[in-house]
Amino acid sequence: MKRILLVDDEEQMRHLLRLMLEDAGYEVGVATNGNEAIALWREQGPWDLLLCDILMPERDGIETIIAIHGENAQQVMIAMTGGGNYHILQVEELLGVAKMFGAKQVLRKPFSLHQLLNAVENAQKAA
Repeated sequence: MKRILLVDDEEQMRHLLRLMLEDAGYEVGVATNGNEAIALWREQGPWDLLLCDILMPERDGIETIIAIHGENAQQVMIAMTGGGNYHILQVEELLGVAKMFGAKQVLRKPFSLHQLLNAVENAQKAA
């Protein structure tokens, strides 16, 4: 697994995750919301992994995961979120919903470099 599409609306998080993944040897594309992610996924795919935040403007991570899974059920995806509520769902429930719709792994922010790289490796194995 070498190409990762990273989707997060928070600039600092995007920058940090990109640096962490690039330092680990991955090529990383970035998108700031689900609409950008889907466009980039279609234009520059295939991607080896989609690493997608859940709580984002315009098109959230759940909608993004559903859309991409609908076009390619084999796409390896990891969902991540750090907090807040999505309607009536709590963080753990959101991550569970993401798994139901195709995410192979989930990460709760904040997470360590080790947890991130472990999730990437485990998602690849689960594919």
